[in-house]
Amino acid sequence: MPEVPIDFPREWVEFPDPGNAEQVFRCDLTWLCSRWSCIWGAGCQGIVAGRPDDGCCTHGAHYSDADDEKRVRKAAKRLRAKTWQYHRTGTKDGLSEVDDDARKTRTVDGACIFLNRPGFPGGAGCALRTLALRECRHPLETKPDVCWQLPVRRSFDWVTRPDETTVLVVTIGEYDRRGWGSGGHELHWWCTGNTEAHVGREPLFVSYRAELTALMG
Repeated sequence: MPEVPIDFPREWVEFPDPGNAEQVFRCDLTWLCSRWSCIWGAGCQGIVAGRPDDGCCTHGAHYSDADDEKRVRKAAKRLRAKTWQYHRTGTKDGLSEVDDDARKTRTVDGACIFLNRPGFPGGAGCALRTLALRECRHPLETKPDVCWQLPVRRSFDWVTRPDETTVLVVTIGEYDRRGWGSGGHELHWWCTGNTEAHVGREPLFVSYRAELTALMG
């Protein structure tokens, strides 16, 4: 099924942050009330042609800051060879690399070092996610920020109103192809605009409650 156009009518809601008088949330209701759900391993075609098993993990994950990388490194220390396919590589060569002056998770064999490939005895999928579930944690405690936030996008804009007051508008919306920058339009496939991925049992604002709470307070 083809992707829906990026630009189509949406419904938004805007409300002041009850904890910060200088901040306003602007939320995409069309997106947050959708039934989007991650379908990795159940129809996901991956962002690179011919690599559906990578999902959106082909290029690795850019860290948001030093604390983000530190948290991931701490979690990785709790992984073992039986649960992490690239444990030896990560231990020997390190978890991270530099790409265009930005630090990110290392890529091995064409995808993120934390992605266990199909056929791995410890189970396919993100080793950091599996670690969180095994420890009865939420994956946002172990995965890089960009990984647990996707496909929700948070952006910030300072807005000066007609009365010359200034507020910070925090937009909570869909991480569509534009979120990846100009290269996003060249992705082989992207889930948020595909109806195949809108098969969740709950609306996104319910299924992503923990992530939205972390993003909004």
